[in-house]
Amino acid sequence: MKKFLSLCLASLMILASASTVLADDGIMLISETTAVPDQIVIDDVNAPKTAPIYAYGYSGNFEPKIAFPSNPGQSERGIWFPRQVTIKVEAGENGSVDVPAKFFAAVSSSRTFNITPDAGYEVADIVVNGVSYGPAYSVKLKNIQVAMDIKVTFEPKLIYTPVYTENFDGEATAWVSGGTADAAVLADGTLTVTSTGGDPNINCPEAFGLACDDIDVIRVKYTNNTENTSFQIFFTNEANPGYSEAGSFKATCVPGANEIVIDTSVNELWTGTLSNMRIDLSNGTGSFVVDYISFETVSLDIAE
Repeated sequence: MKKFLSLCLASLMILASASTVLADDGIMLISETTAVPDQIVIDDVNAPKTAPIYAYGYSGNFEPKIAFPSNPGQSERGIWFPRQVTIKVEAGENGSVDVPAKFFAAVSSSRTFNITPDAGYEVADIVVNGVSYGPAYSVKLKNIQVAMDIKVTFEPKLIYTPVYTENFDGEATAWVSGGTADAAVLADGTLTVTSTGGDPNINCPEAFGLACDDIDVIRVKYTNNTENTSFQIFFTNEANPGYSEAGSFKATCVPGANEIVIDTSVNELWTGTLSNMRIDLSNGTGSFVVDYISFETVSLDIAE
């Protein structure tokens, strides 16, 4: 079950963010989480442009013919009908869409359909003519010009339950500045540290005493007011009694706002009892404003 959850978590992280990063040494998976939109609008499907074809229907017996009229519309002999293209929508297992698997749409028209995951699942991705658009719960096909082959996939919905959270809204915190970071300032629900050199960090010198097996995810939300993009978390436990490269998770952050999610299962030293932790939010000169640090367990939102 634990291995299955790890695979689900890795899959979810990859699909959830365009900024997913795998570290150079291959031990780390990073994802910046994004909210699933209620609707996406798709109007940029690439395909060769062709002149619209109109079907001509004779008055009375309606025998359709194909033509390229110079003035489409009603005439004395019949009506020109705009060309229709085929739309195919394939819903994967564990969800449905509210349109037929195959229908026709007039060129230049628009069509909206809704997506409903089964209980315990969520939309993983929407692929149109081979191009991924990410997840959404409704799709508007705008200004349809070409035939479309649409595939909607679903994945298990994961529940994140905090095991430990530091949101810095109290009068004191166990997290302190270290390295080249100045004294941390706790105010307004954030922890601010200022770096004067190349190795700033915040650390928790008090023993956590938490079981590593209960912590599937480490989540850190903070603002990086430097131009550096490195991020690293060090931990100690029985298998790794002192801070080391092997006992760490590496990531790439961005200048500005970050919400970094770490899948702990990728490091084989993450076992036993968690003792201490150090977070290198980045390197260089500047400031960091930390909103929260959260250790979370992950479970499937599916009834046994």
